[in-house]
Amino acid sequence: LIKPICLPLARDIREMSFVDTLPFIAGWGSIYF
Repeated sequence: LIKPICLPLARDIREMSFVDTLPFIAGWGSIYF
């Protein structure tokens, strides 16, 4: 389960297509629940 804490607010960023792009994920926390 992924719970984002921030999302882009600008309309042009929200409407971009990220097909064929490499995602970058950063975070911290527990791997066990």
